[in-house]
Amino acid sequence: EIEIDLTFNADISAVKFDKIKMAAAAASELLDEVVVKDIYFSEDGSCALTLRFSFVSGDRTLTKQELAPATEAVCKALEPMGLVLKI
Repeated sequence: EIEIDLTFNADISAVKFDKIKMAAAAASELLDEVVVKDIYFSEDGSCALTLRFSFVSGDRTLTKQELAPATEAVCKALEPMGLVLKI
């Protein structure tokens, strides 16, 4: 199992966690679990949401390099929900 934490700019009032989990799971067959790691509210009113994505394969050891396309696909799947990867 490899866990990858990603932080997104988000309108937390519009975020529906069940929809995030479904969209992320549909984007990668290697995705096993999604959990909220942190929610940060800044003084200017913006919000950052950190999600932990757990990837697993039953037949081989995964590498972070191998998961780059899966991570990209998950990020793209979450963009229509207003989650934009924080750089």
